[in-house]
Amino acid sequence: MKTIADVIGNAPVWVNPQHRIESAIWLMRGHDIGGLPVLEGSDLVGMLLYKHLLGVEMSRRVEEVMDRNVVVASASMSLRRAAELMTREKINRLPIVDDQSRLIGIVTYGDLLAELRQSADPITELPWSDSVHEWAIEELQRGREITVLFLDVNDFGDFNKLYGHVVGDMVLRGVAGVLRTLADPGLDSVCRYGGDEFCIATLRSAEQAETLAYRIEQQVGGLRIPEAQDQSVTVAIGMRGGRRTREREHIHYTATLNNLINLASQDCIQKKAERKAKAIRLSSDSRSASYAPSASSELRLALQTAGSGMRAGGRARGDAAEPSAVVQTRIVPGGRRERLRLAHLEVSTTGEIRHVRVGLEQERGDGEGRNALPLVAYSSDLSRATDAEGALLLVAEATAAAARHALPEGHDLRIEEALRLNTTDGKELVTVIGQFQRPDATQPFAGSMPVDSDVHYAVASAALAAINHSLEAVPARTDERAAAR
Repeated sequence: MKTIADVIGNAPVWVNPQHRIESAIWLMRGHDIGGLPVLEGSDLVGMLLYKHLLGVEMSRRVEEVMDRNVVVASASMSLRRAAELMTREKINRLPIVDDQSRLIGIVTYGDLLAELRQSADPITELPWSDSVHEWAIEELQRGREITVLFLDVNDFGDFNKLYGHVVGDMVLRGVAGVLRTLADPGLDSVCRYGGDEFCIATLRSAEQAETLAYRIEQQVGGLRIPEAQDQSVTVAIGMRGGRRTREREHIHYTATLNNLINLASQDCIQKKAERKAKAIRLSSDSRSASYAPSASSELRLALQTAGSGMRAGGRARGDAAEPSAVVQTRIVPGGRRERLRLAHLEVSTTGEIRHVRVGLEQERGDGEGRNALPLVAYSSDLSRATDAEGALLLVAEATAAAARHALPEGHDLRIEEALRLNTTDGKELVTVIGQFQRPDATQPFAGSMPVDSDVHYAVASAALAAINHSLEAVPARTDERAAAR
């Protein structure tokens, strides 16, 4: 959070009440400034501005025309608060004083504007997240209640891929315009959080914040992008209420705000997942109804199952000292050519140790004639002591470990969370969140899948959906040795 102390320059030029007006004018001209503080000893007693000098005789004293009602600020005041103070008081020069009320500098509105512009997003002209953090923390310190709205543009990547990034920027500006129109500067602080995400911290009650979210959804839904008429603009909005009566014990204000933003972000992810789940369920049901396992898949499964009696350490899972739980195995329907797909999933338990084996496959060539190439298989085994919920994360990590073999040099995958959620219509949904690391950047990913009967299968499928989406822009491996991995 930038404060006035970050922009204060050299010690200010000043006059005393007994100086003549002529002397003050020479000082202003010589230093190219539009006003002077008036000091009597070390006390700030007034401000002398150019407007006070119009038509005044040169021989008169400063004390006769100066403004004695001086608005001051401390060096610890934030730049945003200082700008608000100057706007409210209709002044363009703000004296800065220390703890003993001694003058230490003068800040102009131009000084503040230059600094504040640097923290604004050039595409949407909204401030970045540090602005919301600063505003919300100050309100929490005042004992105010904060509610956070976290917004994410649905299917934003489609605008960039189908119509180009210029159209994607138009979408961002359109959403920003809606937020700017509906926000009340006295109640709300709005920012572009990053990518296609926006955040609002508000002093509105939870009910009022829900109304604001509804109005945002309605107005964003009404946006029309001329270059992308076939693509509608929608947003998912997560919300969490803030501190109700007092600061939580042993937690500082920044941690409180970060927690609120994180919860609102997770709520946003869940709502995006619920939106996708309906389409996924229809598509998944359609594929399942017409699927018949291929002979190659059945043969691969038989070979993998026959060799699955050994875990990562090489010890037989069927040893009497460590009885194994029933092994869960599933043949998974094939996916789109060139995409990684789940060929084998096995989850078992030995005591407190969970074991996960994942097998993936990927087609090569066009699948026909002389360009047809065999399926390339990748697999991974992971084991660790964890509970049932931790096993979900283990399945996602094992899926990523197998997919990692298909990545070109310099690329990597990292799984961060595997969430088990309930949708608004009573269904169960899993969402996997992680990061896709490229040589030039790191981008987040998330995938969701409804839970039918096997939650582990849903987690692996959700992880693979997210990974495949990230891999779309990455060239496929051509190293045939990958088949042996």
